[in-house]
Amino acid sequence: MSALGSLVLWSGLALCWWLLAGLVVIRSLVATPAPAAPDRRRITVFKALAPASDGLERQRLGACLASFVAELDDAAELLVGAPGTDAAYWRRWLERIRALYPTAAIKLVVDHAPHRYGANPKISWMRILAPHASGELWFWSDADMRAPAGTLRALRTDFGRGDVGLLTSPYVVRQVSGPAEFLDALYVNLEHYPGAVLLARLNRLRFAFGAGMLFEAAAFRRRVSWRYLAGCLADDFHLGRLMQPVRLGSVRLSTLPASRGWAGALAHYHRWQKTVRWCAPGAYAAQILVLPALGWLGWLVVDPFAPAAWAGLAAVAGMEATAAWTICALLGCRIELRHLPALPLWTLVRAATWLICWLPSPIRWRGTTWRSPWQSRAWRPNG
Repeated sequence: MSALGSLVLWSGLALCWWLLAGLVVIRSLVATPAPAAPDRRRITVFKALAPASDGLERQRLGACLASFVAELDDAAELLVGAPGTDAAYWRRWLERIRALYPTAAIKLVVDHAPHRYGANPKISWMRILAPHASGELWFWSDADMRAPAGTLRALRTDFGRGDVGLLTSPYVVRQVSGPAEFLDALYVNLEHYPGAVLLARLNRLRFAFGAGMLFEAAAFRRRVSWRYLAGCLADDFHLGRLMQPVRLGSVRLSTLPASRGWAGALAHYHRWQKTVRWCAPGAYAAQILVLPALGWLGWLVVDPFAPAAWAGLAAVAGMEATAAWTICALLGCRIELRHLPALPLWTLVRAATWLICWLPSPIRWRGTTWRSPWQSRAWRPNG
């Protein structure tokens, strides 16, 4: 087979994947969970806050927390861990939210050294919050997640079906403000969500997602070492491995993009991809089957004036833009004209990042440099 024929076949494989991804997303939106008796045990929702960069970020996080407060009932509580630097703001937030929900069980835990238990700041926070939890079930959820109406009810029903060690929640992005934020949305909606749903349907989900993880507190204490988990970059991945079997919840949480500028968006995208490469190198390597842009770009490196190579790259970019437009629309994320520059860039960034992630380069997260998916040596703050 000629080089051109091989590249066309490669692009055809990618087309098949995007068609399958679209069908998987549609199926997930229309599927109706089987009825089950809900688990009535008390749920403690854990929310660990990082120091906010500005007032807008605090407002966004406050809105996310409020969506969970609205879900609390007599058998649920919310624990919020706030760093000492932002304590005054979150105490005022708590006063306002209690005025709106006077019966909600909410506890704000302020700590001035929340990273003392390990390199992973989120797990360090969870260890700080754990002694304050009264629920038999724990629900760990990233601070920037929004809960739709009926979230806790759906979680209880899903967990009540039995044969669940850990129930994890898929998530999507439904709102973006600019092209740089749209890069985050494309990763979540196009690269994360369809794959998560497909793995769940094939009963191949061997890890969890930090968006939401529901499990028994007693089982966690039996199976998991705080020290080990706090040394893991991808705590959700490893917690899922330790708390098998993992099932995908029926409720979709949503989040807002974390990066408002291109530099932050590209760094965030690289951290996501590098983490996957470290934790699941085989699956990450297999992604090459649906990255035909690598082949067309390779041809252009050899012959930058080849019309067929430019046409092939344009066709792949158009195919992926169409997939992005369609799947984002299905998930309720509207693509506006000002977002369009992110679409061809995403095609190029995906290909380049896949190659870069095989280099022995570190990533930086929350003040710690990670050169592998775990910290094998003693961790020191700001070290």
